[in-house]
Amino acid sequence: MTALKQLSEVPGHPGFYALPTDPHQLELVAKLSDGMRGADIRAVSAPTTKFERQVVWRTMNENFAQLRAEDALVSSEETSAVASALLEALGRAPPVASAKALSPAAFANARIKALSNSRAACGAIIAAGYEP
Repeated sequence: MTALKQLSEVPGHPGFYALPTDPHQLELVAKLSDGMRGADIRAVSAPTTKFERQVVWRTMNENFAQLRAEDALVSSEETSAVASALLEALGRAPPVASAKALSPAAFANARIKALSNSRAACGAIIAAGYEP
């Protein structure tokens, strides 16, 4: 299996990542994005239409927004191998350790807020003419 390469940001939109142009990398991103949502990655393939590319791009950026929201809340002292690989692919360092205790509700609220904000921003970016 090919390793996921670092993703580039959408020009003019920091924090939003562009889909890779390499077909194998694109398939990995599609599998990662859908897998993070609970889909069976064995049934996921690279997007072939403009609509499918938009769906993968939105899902990827929504997932990353949720991860960033969690990063802001938690310590990274015990970062898993998967999380470490994802952070490396994004060109990011693990978050700084935090001593505060967090409830499941705090995580849920952060994820919901990040998802909502990301959906709105992705829609605005596409409406402004960006094509993933």
